[in-house]
Amino acid sequence: MSSEIISILSLVFGMAGIIFALLQYQSRIRVEATLKTQLSAALNRITKMVPLRGDLEKMLQGVNQGNLVRWIWIRYKGLCDLYVMMVTHFLFFEKRFTYDDLKRLVDNKVISSSWEEDIWRNLIAQRPENRNATVPDPFISR
Repeated sequence: MSSEIISILSLVFGMAGIIFALLQYQSRIRVEATLKTQLSAALNRITKMVPLRGDLEKMLQGVNQGNLVRWIWIRYKGLCDLYVMMVTHFLFFEKRFTYDDLKRLVDNKVISSSWEEDIWRNLIAQRPENRNATVPDPFISR
């Protein structure tokens, strides 16, 4: 009787181990896929932002203020998008990230402008640990 119980327990623990391993494998695959997608998007965005040398030389030869403003604006928007992607990527790997953590980043000058703080606030407000939290006033004066 006891050998049957041991056999059944061994079978149950073996099956549980296999199921656990499969769940871990699927979790790792999801994380790697997300990482690859985010990094691909970031790299793609960066390559779109870097002008070809010939194009840049042509633009600077006949410096037209309208073209220069357009070029600078496109680069600015691209860098802002890239910043949001990188913050999202950073937060993806954090188990918890609260407004206190955000304050520490501001205090340590990792975040130094109000638009950066706004991006972080928008992204962390969606996290479960912050959904019911009281939102503090901005840490960087406007």
